[in-house]
Amino acid sequence: MTTPKLVCFDIGGVLIRIVGKPQEAFFRAGEKIPEHMPWEELWPKLLALYDSFELGEMGETQFFSECSRLTTMDPEKIRNVWRHWLVEPFPGTPRIIEKAKQSDITTACLSNTNIFHWNIMTGDGKDALPLSRLDRHFTSFDLKLAKPNSEIFSHVENAAGLSPNEILYFDDSQVHISAAHEQGWQAHLITPSELPAQQMERVFKSFTELKF
Repeated sequence: MTTPKLVCFDIGGVLIRIVGKPQEAFFRAGEKIPEHMPWEELWPKLLALYDSFELGEMGETQFFSECSRLTTMDPEKIRNVWRHWLVEPFPGTPRIIEKAKQSDITTACLSNTNIFHWNIMTGDGKDALPLSRLDRHFTSFDLKLAKPNSEIFSHVENAAGLSPNEILYFDDSQVHISAAHEQGWQAHLITPSELPAQQMERVFKSFTELKF
């Protein structure tokens, strides 16, 4: 087993807790889904918009305007719902990042995310993460690439100047983990069975040379 030189963390579901269903985001935001809204019909269209937003193909104003057009909801209410998609950072997140850095392993995030959520997570509010402590940031909205596309994994390899087996990766999506495995990465699925920090620490400790 090759000792990794780079660790990449997914963000949602690994470093920060996010909602499981859109209805939960509405509830947390104190907003009601309009009774007249044909939810089953609109949700796929909203997801398509969100995918485009995550790929950096549109800015915040256009995204929330398009969501408003589809749902007839006020753009600020929609913004409030998306803001509450983020729940809270997982306990132990800062400790894992710092211990990885102390082990002389390069740290990075590799995330399908958008500029709106990124600004929240890098701010100073309750949903802020110590992302500034990471050495590298690989995000879909910046790279115009998204997981599980193999191109985004190749981009990370080239940017880091590393072989696939020198990269350790944590994600809560089996689809993304499978794609990383196919790329040759050392990828580990984070499950809801226990805190991500506990799962990641066990993996780090399996590499004795890291002195984790």
